[in-house]
Amino acid sequence: MNGNYNIKGLAHICVYSRDFRKSIDFYTTILGFTKVYNTTLIKDDASILQYALLKIGTCLIKLLAPDDHSCIPDGQSVVEHFALEVQGLDALYITLIVKGVRFKTEIFHLPKSFNRGCKGFFIYGPGQELIELFEYISETPFYDAP
Repeated sequence: MNGNYNIKGLAHICVYSRDFRKSIDFYTTILGFTKVYNTTLIKDDASILQYALLKIGTCLIKLLAPDDHSCIPDGQSVVEHFALEVQGLDALYITLIVKGVRFKTEIFHLPKSFNRGCKGFFIYGPGQELIELFEYISETPFYDAP
């Protein structure tokens, strides 16, 4: 534990895909992941985002397939961000402000996300990599639920 916060480990890896079904088939059929959540979201701008959570062991992949593909370079899937699970997120947020870290977002709250609720924020690493710092609201993460 560092101060009033603790980074517990990797929470998930977020991957963009041009072919949602092919990506799900690859991770589940070829690599043995289990699909633990699957939905289609209609965003405020009326665009559609297919979204799935795939789990194997302690590894969780958040698979995203936006209908416009504008964020995906041709012929590639892209790791959009990685998320670190944190305990004491609010204290970490203040600590990173004091340390001069560049933020992409303020703290957000998603009371129904991962079926257990979470809160978090995004920062940029030194190579402009996007890092999500993420705390479950409930003690049991969604992917451990029966």
